[in-house]
Amino acid sequence: MSSNSDDPSSSYADLGVELDPHAVNGMTDPSEKTGVKKPYGEISYKINPSPQFKNGKAEGNLLIENNGDNQHFMRVRVETEDGDIVYYSGFLAPDMHIPSAPLDVELEDGTYPCKAYIEAYDMDTLEKLGEIDKEITLTIGK
Repeated sequence: MSSNSDDPSSSYADLGVELDPHAVNGMTDPSEKTGVKKPYGEISYKINPSPQFKNGKAEGNLLIENNGDNQHFMRVRVETEDGDIVYYSGFLAPDMHIPSAPLDVELEDGTYPCKAYIEAYDMDTLEKLGEIDKEITLTIGK
């Protein structure tokens, strides 16, 4: 049985890590990868500050990226101002990104100020090391 090298989950399956099903290998801008690993405990990421969704069931352009120079798995949790979790990604390994994905909750058309919590995890133990937050605005519909 041969492994598919294009399948990002294949290299982490033995570790019991379930990578996000929308994740793809590579960075959105490969020239930003320096080849110098970030210090343990630091993380560099990208996320679209204003993702748009055609409707509450459609995929939106989240553009979440775990920089290739990182030493940690990453997950992203998006919460509304009321604290409702509307999106929670699976794991992203370094040098992976999620171009687009649907929300976990169907929202009505409108604009939703939210916080995206970028969570860093140890790649050996999967222990959560910490999180940082970034304000984003989800737009559903026109």
